[in-house]
Amino acid sequence: MVLLAAMGSVAFPAIHVEAGAQFGARSVNNADIKAVYGDGTVFFPYAAVHLWKGLFVGAGYEGGYSRSGKIGIYEKATTLKVSGMEVFVGYQLSVGMVSPFFRAGYGSYSFKQVIDSPFHSEDGVDLGGMRFTAGILPETEFSVDC
Repeated sequence: MVLLAAMGSVAFPAIHVEAGAQFGARSVNNADIKAVYGDGTVFFPYAAVHLWKGLFVGAGYEGGYSRSGKIGIYEKATTLKVSGMEVFVGYQLSVGMVSPFFRAGYGSYSFKQVIDSPFHSEDGVDLGGMRFTAGILPETEFSVDC
């Protein structure tokens, strides 16, 4: 760590920190779950450090998917919530007004289901796995003078 800090100005002369948020759709692959809850939207606030020539590392939180529905033969009210943390590494290329990017990371996600029934307790499961993301961002930059 000390070596990287000492080498920072030589090895990584253009380091800059980025904070942002992405929004998008979460699709459900399982047909039974999709029939009850459907697809939804998610948000992903993140922070990243751009190290060198488009290479970046960062971390973020995915939240926002909370869907309600009716389940079972008695049509009990139910809610499914998905959220998680992710660490990632990626590459971003600046091409005029847009910046295509690719990101690969490891995420740990929590799935929590609540069914309004005295015979059913809350169910939850935590899962982790690789996640790959690609997209195109508009080339924007904001600055604040202090």
